[in-house]
Amino acid sequence: MYKFYSKVYNSDLICINDGTPLVLPNLFLLSLNHNWTYFLLVQEVEDRGIAKYVFKEKEVSENTIKQWIGCLMAFLEWLESYTRNKKYITFDNHHNLPSEILNYYLNDHMVGELQKSNLMLQKSKSALEAYYNYLANKGFTDIKRLWIKPEFKREAIANTQSRRAEKYLSYGIRNVILQYAANRQERCLMLMGSRCGLRTMENQGLLLNNFKAGKKPYNGLLSLFNEMKNDEAEPEELQKQEFKFWLQGKYSKGKGSGIGGESRWIYIPRDVLQEMYGYYVYERPNCSFDSFFVTNPKNNTVLPIRAGHATRKFSEIRETIIEKQTEGLLPEHLEILEIGNTYHNLRHSFGTDQFFEACERMQVNFEQVTDTHPAYLHVARLLGHSIGDKYAPKTTATYIHSCYAKLSIEAY
Repeated sequence: MYKFYSKVYNSDLICINDGTPLVLPNLFLLSLNHNWTYFLLVQEVEDRGIAKYVFKEKEVSENTIKQWIGCLMAFLEWLESYTRNKKYITFDNHHNLPSEILNYYLNDHMVGELQKSNLMLQKSKSALEAYYNYLANKGFTDIKRLWIKPEFKREAIANTQSRRAEKYLSYGIRNVILQYAANRQERCLMLMGSRCGLRTMENQGLLLNNFKAGKKPYNGLLSLFNEMKNDEAEPEELQKQEFKFWLQGKYSKGKGSGIGGESRWIYIPRDVLQEMYGYYVYERPNCSFDSFFVTNPKNNTVLPIRAGHATRKFSEIRETIIEKQTEGLLPEHLEILEIGNTYHNLRHSFGTDQFFEACERMQVNFEQVTDTHPAYLHVARLLGHSIGDKYAPKTTATYIHSCYAKLSIEAY
């Protein structure tokens, strides 16, 4: 999907990769660029006290139009991927999507998965409202109700503030996070971030049964559980201490919407796998889903967790810990957990530990490591980073900075 400027129509237009124009989005763009207005849905009260909703035409700036085009393209690219292989929802009928799908995009995808800031969230919401209000006004669809759920709004605000919070979390505060997890599932989710380096969305890729990827067979978690159980009678020094699981790229973050990330091995320590086994045996609802992590809501409708599930659980634990810290109920030597800290910081802390240990193992000063050094490449593979892409130097610099934070905290 790409944008181009049409001299014939004097407007930016959107096409899919084969050059086919997207009719409804382009009608919306033509209206914006020719009229410099959009439709706002407002409530009016008639003389008899009856409220009704009407469209009011409002002026829009050139800068806002450019922002809306970017937001609309991001949404359409996500939608193209999201609707693939779905039976009743297709990209071609996106104008008639239910409001629930649009709100899922804004809340679960933008905040839960991508961890976008509140500013970016509001821009995307206004872009989708302008687009779907245009379609509704022209008779292509009905009125859509878009809203940001309170918990996601808090998370978006936290994402905005996250740059001011230290990304590296010490072993001590990570243990406190585990301590305040409400149940085994939450403990496992926190461990997958802090001990295995998973992104929140990648927890969806943990599968119970054996599977094939690229025609190659891989062990599911049930096989790993059996492998662990089979050597329990052996002395501890003979027991296997690390288990490999193949995380498929389709469950990971890619370079663009609709494109999966890097498939990779994740290495699960024995004590983490034991905790996962405890969740599977004692807490996980009995269901037919292959996903390891599933919901357990009060209405007993069990489903695989959504991409942002771990992020939301981290936020709940973080709020409890911040309250305890405020009341002086946690050890003073621990660093302060801040509202800007997110689940992704667990993954970053894992990466920092691996980076620091690799530098020590290779006897190199972490300050001197570049994006081509084996120490960095080792961590990049563990975390599923695209090696050699334009973000590699920036990522390396982030780990170097966090190594200083790690040394500062551990020097206490």
